[in-house]
Amino acid sequence: LGGRCRNKLAINNNKLTQQHDHQTATTPRFLQNEEEEEDPFVCLATCPTELCTCANTTEYGFPDPYDCATELNTVCTTPDGVDDCFPSDELPFYQELYCEFSSCWLKDG
Repeated sequence: LGGRCRNKLAINNNKLTQQHDHQTATTPRFLQNEEEEEDPFVCLATCPTELCTCANTTEYGFPDPYDCATELNTVCTTPDGVDDCFPSDELPFYQELYCEFSSCWLKDG
């Protein structure tokens, strides 16, 4: 996959077999042309600085539920905490997934 093969005959264990040399494709496949870039996490002014600081230290720059479990759980368990930190179109994602995961991670590790 992802390239062209060139047939070559070889002797393996005294048998004539066919081998394939993988050649790198010169142009990417159509799905490879569409690199999805995620919007960077923007910490709202109403969000606690602890969560913002943690988000800035993660590999991808957003508050993932593993690395920022404590900070995220604090936001999730505070009334209107999630509303204060995340855009309205992302609220279901954080409420239903990240809040649940961070809470579980803190309880069960």
